[in-house]
Order: sequence, then structure tokens, then C-alpha cells
Amino acid sequence: MISTHFSSTVDLSHKKQIPDKLNKVFIIYIITMPNQYVYIFSNESFPHDILKIGWTRCHPSIRAQNLQTSGVPSPFTVEYVIITSSGRTLEKEIHCYLDEYRVSPKREFFKINKMNLHDILTNIMDLNLITIDELNAQLGHTIPVNVTTEVRPVSQRVSAFLDDTFESCDPTEGHIYKKDVSMLFAYWCKQNYGETYHNMIQDVFDGMTEKYGELKELSSHGWLGVHQIRHSNRDPVYLFGGDKHFCDCGKMYKTIKGINNHESICSVYQKFKSKQEKEMLCAFIKETFEPCEPNPYDRLQKSVVQRQFADWYNMQYGKLGGNLIQKVYDALTEKFGEIKKYPSPGWDGVRVITCHI
Repeated sequence: MISTHFSSTVDLSHKKQIPDKLNKVFIIYIITMPNQYVYIFSNESFPHDILKIGWTRCHPSIRAQNLQTSGVPSPFTVEYVIITSSGRTLEKEIHCYLDEYRVSPKREFFKINKMNLHDILTNIMDLNLITIDELNAQLGHTIPVNVTTEVRPVSQRVSAFLDDTFESCDPTEGHIYKKDVSMLFAYWCKQNYGETYHNMIQDVFDGMTEKYGELKELSSHGWLGVHQIRHSNRDPVYLFGGDKHFCDCGKMYKTIKGINNHESICSVYQKFKSKQEKEMLCAFIKETFEPCEPNPYDRLQKSVVQRQFADWYNMQYGKLGGNLIQKVYDALTEKFGEIKKYPSPGWDGVRVITCHI
């Protein structure tokens, strides 16, 4: 049952708790829509046989408005709507059925004639497609153009995101990092509301903790016993393509300069980076050196270590950057003792077992 509530012009001047400067007349649109929708959109800027098929909890017309960004010069047109109680599931079923028409596995666009699509969805998949006018007739209203409508409060939006994106699993089989949660939330908000709403990320983290337990120190901060509900086009690494930058603490920045400045003072990132470096140096030393009988005339010299590390790092990660070599020397000293000076400078009782040069 679809419930819609609209109030007309309301005079709030009698409300004592509202400051005088806010005592004015408001138009309030309150929309309660428990149903979900799978939508089919077209756009005059695209070829006539390119259609977008997705799902939303908000009114499809609002979703169409939110999708119009600076990169899309024309507004989307709502061609058809399917009312459903499980938008994500139905969207996935339709996408799977229409896989041969999909333009890209990471996008929701399909190269298919509108008439052909209507035939497949109605006659083969037995779905009930309606027009936007038919939907509005059922709702008993139309959505005003260019009106910003708050579909749900923060707590409900966070709950919807968590339900859409994650599910419980065995703690030994799944975990999710704060950074990935942050990226997925930004993507989810962009898909559903046209904005990232990243000022709400702490509410999301609190919701994750309430639902899945306290944060754990894994290789980075994250939650155990939870994993992402898989979507072929929603893996975090593919979501923004360099458009936005995320720290391991979960914060988002729009520029490389911004993320670099933040990471230079972020304790979570610095701790994560330090742990990564320590694991990397341990791996290098274990693969490259071994103890041997001390020989004061044949010690391991710094120049040899430097060449070995540069080539090892290049094979593992690419071109060596930053000032890591001193940390390599410190790690060798911690494992094999202080550098000896006379008669041959270097580490005594250690030799190369694997040559990377």
C-alpha cells in the first residue's frame, strides 16, 4: 500500500521554539514510499537504443533529476517503472537476463530497442511495466520539478545503505575496511540521491559498529564477520576512478593535495603505512639474506644492500620512491647487529642468498 502525505501552505509563526527570523511560510513535501522501483530511463543525448536500467527507493522522477550531472547535458526521461518490494534483487535479475545487451559490465546501460525491451520484460519475464503518469496516478500526486525532497532521515538512510550493501558472515571468512565502507557509501548516495553526503560517514561507521561489533585492527581498521553483497559494478576500487580520494581512516577528499595533506597527519594512515613498511622489509630481508660465519674481510656492505633492495622493490612494486633505504639499514641492524667498521665496513655474519640484480 503506497502512502503519500502532502500538506498545503503551513504558517509556522505560532511555533514558539522557532526563532523569529525563521517565522515564515514553508511549502512542505512529505513523502513516505515503502515501495521500491526498477526504472528504465532514456536520454536524448544518447542514441535512441541506449537505455539505463536501475533501481531506487525514491520517486523515479527524483532519481532522474539526480542523475543529470555536468557530464550529461540532457535530463533523463522515465520510460517505464516497475513497482517492487525488492528493487536490488529485481534489478540484478533483469541485468542478468539482458547481459548480452549490456554496454559495459560496470555500467547500467543497455543497447536495446525500447519496444524489444518492453516485450522481453512483459512477455518473457512477466513483469508489470507502467508509465510515470500511471505511477503518479497510483500515488495520487506528481513530483514537483526541481524540488529537493528529503526521502528519509539520516538514520533510515544509513540503515538502508547497510542493508543494501553488507551481510553477516563467519568472522574467519570476511571483513570490511573503513576505507571500503566510505567508498561504497559515497557511491551508494551518488546512485540514489545524486550526491555523496560524506558528512554522514561517521553515522555510517557508528551503524556498522552497532550492527557488526567494534572496529578491529586488521591490516587496516575494519569490521570482522561482515562482507559486501557482491555487485559486479560496485567493487570499491572501480567506483570513482580517481575522481575522489579516500584515506584508510574513511575520510574522503576531492584532490590529491587534500588527501596527501590529511595522510601526513592521520594517525590511522601512519600506523597502517608503518605496518605495511615493516611487513615489506621483513619479506625483503627473509628472501634475500641469511646468517653465516662471521668474516671481518667479507662483510655485507651497504652498497650491496641498496642495489638488492632497489631491484627487489622494482620487481614487487615498481619504481622505488621515497627514502626507504635507511629503514632497510635499520631493519638489518635490528636483525643482524650493528655495522662493523674495521677492517671491512658492513654487517658481519650475514650473506646474500638470493640475488635480485
